[in-house]
Amino acid sequence: MIYKRTCDAFYNARKDLYINKDSLIVRSHRWLSLDDLPNEHWKYIEEYEGRYQVSNYGRIKSVERIVENYHSQSLLKERIMKQTMDKCGYLYVRIGHDKKFKNKFVHRLVAQSFIPNDYNLPFINHKDENPLNNKVENLEWCDDTYNKNYGTALDRRSKKMKNHVGISSPVRLYNIWGIFIGSYPSAAECGRTINASPGLVMGCVNCDGRHYTCKGFIVVKDDPHADFEAKRLSEEFTSNFVVQIKSGIPIRVYRSINISAKYLGKNYIFVEKRIKLKIPLDDGSELTKLSDIHNIQFEKLKIKNNGIWEI
Repeated sequence: MIYKRTCDAFYNARKDLYINKDSLIVRSHRWLSLDDLPNEHWKYIEEYEGRYQVSNYGRIKSVERIVENYHSQSLLKERIMKQTMDKCGYLYVRIGHDKKFKNKFVHRLVAQSFIPNDYNLPFINHKDENPLNNKVENLEWCDDTYNKNYGTALDRRSKKMKNHVGISSPVRLYNIWGIFIGSYPSAAECGRTINASPGLVMGCVNCDGRHYTCKGFIVVKDDPHADFEAKRLSEEFTSNFVVQIKSGIPIRVYRSINISAKYLGKNYIFVEKRIKLKIPLDDGSELTKLSDIHNIQFEKLKIKNNGIWEI
C-alpha cells in the first residue's frame, strides 16, 4: 500500500504551504465544504464520468452514486476529497473504480479538463511556481525545456543541490601534521577552499589510505572518528620525513631523504648513512626520521619551499 501522508499533524506543521491565492487551506472546512466557491465550475474527469468531478479551483469531488459490494449495493454520498502532498510538493488524490485505484495529480486533472492541449504538450507548468495553487488560470501546457527553465527553476535547483544534506558528504580538513583546519558540508565546498575539484577531494576521502593527501591536505569523512583517522593518516604519511636537529631542538623538516640531500648539497647515500648511524653533519646538527622524535611543535612549522619546513 502506498504511503499517504494525510496526518493532520503533518498538514498543521506545513500549514503555510497549504494556502492558495484565495487563502483557502486545502484541508480546511471551507475547502472541504460541498458549497461551491465563487465562480466555481465542475467537470467530470475523463474515464471517471459519473464518479468524480474536478473544479476550476482544483477541488476534486466524489459524486453521489450506487456502488456494488460483494453481495449488495450501497449509496456513496457526495463529498469533497482530501488531497495529499507528495515529497516534491505536488497534490494528488486517489481515485478509481472496479476496485482499481490510482493516484492522480490534481494539476493534471484540472488541465486535462479545462485547458485545451492543441499541440499535445506533455507537461503542465504552474505560472506562479507554487505547486499547491492548482487553479485553472495558474496552469499552462508546456514542453520539458520550458518547464525546467521557467522562472526561478534553475536557481532553485542550484541551491537545492549545493551542499544538500541528503546528497553531499560532510568532510573535515587537516594539514599534513594532523592539525584540524575546518569542517565543510560537502566535498565541493572543501575543494573551493583548497582549490581542488570535488572528485579529487572525494578521491582522497574514499581511497582508504592509498592517497593520503589532497593538495597537501588530509581530508576525511566528518564522523566521530575523524580526528583519530586524520592522526593515523598523518603519521603514516610523514613517517619517512627527515628532521634536522641542532642542540636537541628541531630546526627543519624535509619531506624525503632526496629533498634533504638536495638542500644540504649531498647525495642520497650520504644522508641515509648519517640517519642510520646518527653521524652529525659538519655544522653539528643531526638528521633523524620524524617518527623517532616527539617534541616537534607542528603548529610553528612554516613552509620554506616545496617539501621543506622550518621552525
